[in-house]
Amino acid sequence: MASFFGEINSFNGVSKGSWIETPLGSIQNNQYPIGIEVNIVIRPDRLKLSQEKNTNSKNIVVQSVKYVGETIHVWIEFADHGNQSKTILTKQSGLPKLKKGDHLQLEISENDTFIFPTV
Repeated sequence: MASFFGEINSFNGVSKGSWIETPLGSIQNNQYPIGIEVNIVIRPDRLKLSQEKNTNSKNIVVQSVKYVGETIHVWIEFADHGNQSKTILTKQSGLPKLKKGDHLQLEISENDTFIFPTV
């Protein structure tokens, strides 16, 4: 449904009360009761990569890099809730030269996500 509007990333999470626990960190929850499984959708350009760790960042590994003008398409890998490896796309600008195997930090903002109950 949302992919109709362009590229998206989609991953699962579980409501833990006021937060939804996802493989990419916690997102504020104002809608779903405890224990509800949800699907989180976010556009690749709304994921933030950096080299600095902060309280809500997640360690990720760069899997592939493609330079497209001033934008860098970076495919990153992380472990989901079942410890399955998952790769998603981010679109960045202003990062130093990246290569496969680089370790970075990823941040997501609940303001940039869409959350739906899984069916």
